[in-house]
This record gives sequence, C-alpha cells and structure tokens, in this order.
Amino acid sequence: MKLGKLVLSGGLDYMHVSSTVETSGTEIDWTYSTQYLGAPYYQYVYTYGYELNPYSDKYEASLNIYAPNISLKLLLGGPEKVDAYLTASVSKPIISGKASSNGKEEDVQKYLDNLTVWGYQFGVGGEYFFSDNFSMGGEFGIRFFSTKYSQEDTNRETVSVGSSQTGFSNQEVETKDKIVLGLNLGITYSIFTLNYYF
Repeated sequence: MKLGKLVLSGGLDYMHVSSTVETSGTEIDWTYSTQYLGAPYYQYVYTYGYELNPYSDKYEASLNIYAPNISLKLLLGGPEKVDAYLTASVSKPIISGKASSNGKEEDVQKYLDNLTVWGYQFGVGGEYFFSDNFSMGGEFGIRFFSTKYSQEDTNRETVSVGSSQTGFSNQEVETKDKIVLGLNLGITYSIFTLNYYF
C-alpha cells in the first residue's frame, strides 16, 4: 500500500526443516558369571566374557517456521518513472516441531516455548514504473535473525547434615540451574520484484 513516499506491506514466510540420523553397528555386551565349587575345594569360579550384538537407532526431527512480517519502504525519487528506495522489515517467527527416537515421540515443545526469535531485514533498491500502479525492480540487502534460548530450573533435595557426636538432621536444599544461549545469523539477499500498488 502506497502512502505518498512511504510503502507499507506485509507478508508471511514459511520454512520447513527436517533431519534424519540413522546409526547402526555392533557393540560389546560384557558377561559375568560365578560358580560355587563344593567339596573338596569350597571356592568360587568367576567367568568374564563378552558378546558382540548388533544395534540400530533412528532419530527424526522436523520444524515448521511461520514468519509473519511487516515492511516499510521509503521512496527516494529519481529520474522519470524510476525510484530508488530504502526498505526495512521486522518479523516474528512462530516455530512448531516434533522429534522421535526409534519411533518414540519426544517432547520438544517445552524447548520451543523457551525460544525467542526475531527477524530483521534492511535493503536498498530501485523500481521502474510502467504506470502509477505497476513497477518492476531489484533489491539488495541483509537479513538478520536474533535467537535466544532461556531455561531456568529449580530443584529441591533433602540432605543429611551433622556428625556422629551431635546427631544428624535432614535439611531441604534448593538448587537452581539456568541456561541462556544466543545465536545471531546474518545473510545477504538479492531479489527481483514485480509490484502492484493499490
């Protein structure tokens, strides 16, 4: 939508990411046995050994990323029918996913709930206008994604304190674990556009 020298637009990006990891081979299983020998030796015989057993594991994961965005373009003007511009946009990706290990589904939503992602885009470009409503153009810029993962857990356990002289008592102790991870990704882009302004 064109508002004088400003152009407002919105959109929705979608990305599907999936991964499968399969591992197989053989592994050592240790064996152990004891046998008691009666008279006249009265002793134990210990036997150690191993077996080679095959194993096979399959891990699968997939993510669906929906990123609604809003963009603002500032037309800078230029020769007749040509306009240079600056553009900026912001998006808030929404992520859903699932994972499984050997066919057993795992809970990944608890991790996704602790994940915060924002996307930003800045670019420069130019357009050639066929009419007041139609144009074609090109654009170059950078996309930047800021990702933060934050998780905090509180645990309680009972510990015994004291000494054999004074006696022992149980106390409840609270421990906390906090994880904060950050990932920033910047990638350049170039696009060709065909635009309709209404």
